[in-house]
Amino acid sequence: MKTLFQIFFLIIILQLFTLTVNQRIIGGFEVQNITETPYQLSLRINGYHRCGASIISATWALSAGHCLNPNYPVDTFTILAGVLSLKSAEPKNIFYVAEFHRHPNYTTNYDYDVAVARVTRSFFELPLVKATRLSTQDMPLVVGELSLVSGWGITLSGYESDVLLKVQVPIISEEMCFSYWGSYLTDRMVCAGIRGSDTCQGDSGGPLIFRNLQVGIISYGPPDCGTSVPGVYSAISHPSIRQFIRRLTGV
Repeated sequence: MKTLFQIFFLIIILQLFTLTVNQRIIGGFEVQNITETPYQLSLRINGYHRCGASIISATWALSAGHCLNPNYPVDTFTILAGVLSLKSAEPKNIFYVAEFHRHPNYTTNYDYDVAVARVTRSFFELPLVKATRLSTQDMPLVVGELSLVSGWGITLSGYESDVLLKVQVPIISEEMCFSYWGSYLTDRMVCAGIRGSDTCQGDSGGPLIFRNLQVGIISYGPPDCGTSVPGVYSAISHPSIRQFIRRLTGV
């Protein structure tokens, strides 16, 4: 009887552990065609995926400030475009970075978490790729409405995904987000995501798309991705961020 009780107890513990792990499911679906997210980029350091990014013009990419560290030489970075699987990249998909700029007010608390990078040839040499349209300074976000994020970040397995994933996440109110993040949250940030649908490590720098406009840049979130704590995104429509992008890229 004691042995049976121990087995039963072990089964219960394993079930509880499984539920805890499943809370880290990001809830994403594989992107089936480039045309679904034609702007999506992989920002790489020494040939390895580091962050996401997005095409904003023929030769400029947009990413998070913490993804493009000015302490790294420019030739450390390359960008992949026009791929769904990181393993399927060909030489034509690799773009070399000529210069990059991080917002001068960037802080390690991820305020002003935005950077731009210029590549040495046009992204539009590839078929099907397109630039995102950036939100304007008067673009309102509707709380509860769904937005789209995508990337090759960490999944349930605990490893980064080889294939591009996407997921819809609702816009979260500033008040609710503040209740989770407190003083970390600034006017240059917006929040999105709920339990089971979220971004994770490796997705940083990728775009937050709302009504076919890029309104945010994936910035940071809770260590245990997919919990009830919303993810935080750099707000492109904030004047200090929007002007930084326009001044350097003309977009």
